[in-house]
Amino acid sequence: MKVKTWIDLPASKYGIEYVLAKYGVNASSERGILHLNPKKVIKYYLRKGGKKIWNKSSKTSPFEIKMNDLDCVARRDGYKDGTAIMYIREIFEPGDAEYDYIGSYVCATQLSREQVDRLEIMIMPKSREDLLLAYLDYYKSAYQQDHIFNESSDVVRHFEGFHRRYLNLGSENGKSKLDLIFSFTFAIKQYSGWIFKFDSTRKRATMIGSLAKHWRNLLAKYTAVELGLDLEFSYPALFTFLQKFKIMCEGIETFGNHRLQFEYERYKSIKTISFPEVGDEPLSSLSCSS
Repeated sequence: MKVKTWIDLPASKYGIEYVLAKYGVNASSERGILHLNPKKVIKYYLRKGGKKIWNKSSKTSPFEIKMNDLDCVARRDGYKDGTAIMYIREIFEPGDAEYDYIGSYVCATQLSREQVDRLEIMIMPKSREDLLLAYLDYYKSAYQQDHIFNESSDVVRHFEGFHRRYLNLGSENGKSKLDLIFSFTFAIKQYSGWIFKFDSTRKRATMIGSLAKHWRNLLAKYTAVELGLDLEFSYPALFTFLQKFKIMCEGIETFGNHRLQFEYERYKSIKTISFPEVGDEPLSSLSCSS
């Protein structure tokens, strides 16, 4: 008998599969596996229909509790079946103490709360998903042709186009502004060859500074709700992503040229809003999936 779940994790970029080993660590792949979709590396989907199968109890593992909370947040916020969710930070990544010792399969139910809490994921509304995939497809194609002179892969050269598009959205549309700036920033982090080009160091530093200013203003002006982000998963995942981008930019050796600074956060200005704890309010209009 298969152990059904309502969530499919994306294919790990590190080749790890997380198994719900209800029948032991060496359980068959037909039992308890969170089925991975290798074509959806960036995202996974909430499954459709069915009934909730995981109930919180003293015997429920931290991983199962985390997945249950994710499902409840998605239902609470009205996300439809098929909504995409993406990794910002996997449970195990290079640099973690256990990374060199784990195999291709990890027993998810035996993970500690500390390990599970490393997981950072963002729920992606359709508008953000579409923009993100468009940017990723564009830069993937551009860098595949980068063996020839190809201006399309020069982020610094066409940043002004993004800048104009972003400003044209207007100040009243926080969700659209987040969709655009997150998609652009994620894509240039994913395809980061531009950052190693030293032919325009001043322009590169200016671009990073301008991008950081857009992020500062966005985070200072809008709450998590106004940006379309839940506080439990997506909002903290956003800051994890921005910190990773900051580390990437500021870690580049500039050999005496203009240092890159990505100051994206005004700590005293950021607006937040509290949600009730999962389970505090009934979710009568939604049902858990299996």
